[in-house]
Amino acid sequence: MHAILTLVFIAALVLKLLHLPYHTVLLLAVAAIGIGTSLSGLRSERKSEAWCRLAFWTWLLHLVALLKLFPFRTATLVLAVAITVVAVFMAFRHRPLTNALRPLAGAFIAVMLVMAVPTATRFHFTNLRFSLERVERGTSTASSFRAKGGRRRRWRPTMPRLPPQPALRQPYRT
Repeated sequence: MHAILTLVFIAALVLKLLHLPYHTVLLLAVAAIGIGTSLSGLRSERKSEAWCRLAFWTWLLHLVALLKLFPFRTATLVLAVAITVVAVFMAFRHRPLTNALRPLAGAFIAVMLVMAVPTATRFHFTNLRFSLERVERGTSTASSFRAKGGRRRRWRPTMPRLPPQPALRQPYRT
């Protein structure tokens, strides 16, 4: 079940990159199902594995919050860090180590790599770069401008024009 949910989550991330409809609903539904199955596993005898899976899904929930620019990204980060600390503590307390630490480490590394990218670059890559809506409508301004034979111009911000200042007197030079 965990492997299938992970594959569906990756497929939902691809849908997010292509900006297809209902990708957010699918991402949140898969994360909720993963968290729900992990919470139900906390009652079993393999609690350390259940905690590792719960930490894995909270990191993926934080990844969704990062990619969708949700305003509660800090709360998901705090939640993921707290659950990860508990999961690692439980895993080291119950030897031998569970195999669930590997996906947790992979999710942690992936989220840290995404967090290292500046927000503007992340937004452009995840929302504009591969958007099928933009390609279908032909709203790529640079390519349509060049197709009409124009040069690509650099955008410059417009500054308000100030009234002319009186000329300053220059000292007499000899």
